[in-house]
Order: sequence, then C-alpha cells, then structure tokens
Amino acid sequence: MSGWRPLSAHGGVATEVLFDAHGQVIFRSRQTVDPILDMNREEHKLGGRRGESWRHYASIPLNVVHEWLKEGIDIYSGEQQDALARKLNDPDNRYLRTGPGYIGVSNGVAR
Repeated sequence: MSGWRPLSAHGGVATEVLFDAHGQVIFRSRQTVDPILDMNREEHKLGGRRGESWRHYASIPLNVVHEWLKEGIDIYSGEQQDALARKLNDPDNRYLRTGPGYIGVSNGVAR
C-alpha cells in the first residue's frame, strides 16, 4: 500500500486517493465544517432572513449531503423534499438550520 495522496482541495473539501495492494482505487473526502456551523449559528440569531421575502432555511455541509445520499436521501431531488424536511426538522440536525420554525413541504418544495 502506497498511502493516501492528495487529489484536490476545493471549497473546504479535501479529497485524497489511495491505490491499494489489490489494484483498487479508493477515494476519501474530508471537510472542516466548523465555519459552516458557525455561520449557521450566527444567521439563526438573525432569524434566517435574507431580505424582505427570502428566508434561508439551512446550510448543509457536503459531507452531510454525502451521508444522507448513502441513506437514500438526495436533497436535490424534488421527490425527496419530505425526507429533507424531516431531516432538517430533526432536533439532532438543528446545527444545520439557519432560522427558527418548522420546515414543511408545499408543491414538492421544502419551505
């Protein structure tokens, strides 16, 4: 085994590659999420408002998006907005929220 090698670092996500002894290529990505969570916390204090008519509900780090994909939840799919709303309403995921309240789904869109 030759060890992990840096492949890319973009947007706070560092990706590395490993070529193992069996000829497999393995990728791993790591992300420092503290800046995102700090920003979420600060925006939550302001109520998650962006202008008069816009409201920002959440900022989800890419590593969380990938974990949810493994669970079968694609946050970008209009058909899975109910699952996304459940995840964001879960108290265990409150650190992803940028404002108070309950997220519901209307016309296939989490609001």
